[in-house]
Amino acid sequence: IDPEGSIGVEANYLRIAPRTITRSGSTDGTPGSPTLTLPFRDANTGTETSSLLAGNFFGATVPGGASLTLRNELQGGEINFLARLVRTENLSVNGLVGFRYLNFRESLDFGVNTGIPGGFALTTLDSFHANNNFYGGQLGLTGNWRCNNFFVDVTGKVALGTVNQVMDINGTSSDAGPLAAFNGANVPGGVFAQPTNIGHHTRNAFCVVPEADFKFGYNITRNIQGFVGYNYLYLSNVA
Repeated sequence: IDPEGSIGVEANYLRIAPRTITRSGSTDGTPGSPTLTLPFRDANTGTETSSLLAGNFFGATVPGGASLTLRNELQGGEINFLARLVRTENLSVNGLVGFRYLNFRESLDFGVNTGIPGGFALTTLDSFHANNNFYGGQLGLTGNWRCNNFFVDVTGKVALGTVNQVMDINGTSSDAGPLAAFNGANVPGGVFAQPTNIGHHTRNAFCVVPEADFKFGYNITRNIQGFVGYNYLYLSNVA
């Protein structure tokens, strides 16, 4: 922003498109079909154990299955003021100070359908949705080395601030069967989402966000560059 090119302003926006992973497993309950169980840690004893999902149930083989969907996405932006610290014919080094914002969302949905002898069935659904908003100030250095039309750019930044963590947990269970008394409405509590943790939870925590960026490129024309590079970004504390 000055004629000598020693002071500047930059703004960046980052987005990683949502990514979804889905996994499922089931058994039809025919004789010889595999047994499926759900592992969990017993809160009373602290030991690992499991509950039956499908398979042998008191001498009878029952069907059942489970499906899991995991989804996450990241986006954010920053604005920095830059000041040139070193400038030679082939090398320039800038210091920067600015503000950074990041948003990271992640959700996990887990559904279970378990058969019970006599034509009965139990269905549960667990839902864990996390939303993290980071706000912080950052410092950094950028270096640029040029040799003819080739160049190398290296940037290191670290942001310190607060991340607002929000976790929404929900779980429901319902049963169905040949008797009207067993066709129940949804009741609170699934497998991992229980009345003890269901609800809207929020907290603020200290977070460190370092970033490193490396580029190797070539000046195709005065205004066009081609480059390859690597970028590393880390959030130290998220829900």
